Amino acid sequence: MIPISADPNLPLQPDEFHRTQLRRLLGLCFSLDEIKTLAFDTGVDFDELGGETKTSKIRELILFAERENKIDALVAATGRERPDIH
Repeated sequence: MIPISADPNLPLQPDEFHRTQLRRLLGLCFSLDEIKTLAFDTGVDFDELGGETKTSKIRELILFAERENKIDALVAATGRERPDIH
């Protein structure tokens, strides 16, 4: 799992930066229904994710993907859906 800095004033570590960028990308470029599809394509049961809002579902999807070693699959699915975004 990627550690989170305890001090918000410290710069983000490389893995934290990638997590933050992925969270922002998903929030800006995907609807909630598309997030459900990404979860499905990644092998994640969307209904089992915590949270009620789009933002919290995205956060939980990323955390779950990290715990289950599916983060590469999530990133790959994101790239297939939005190949124009890096």
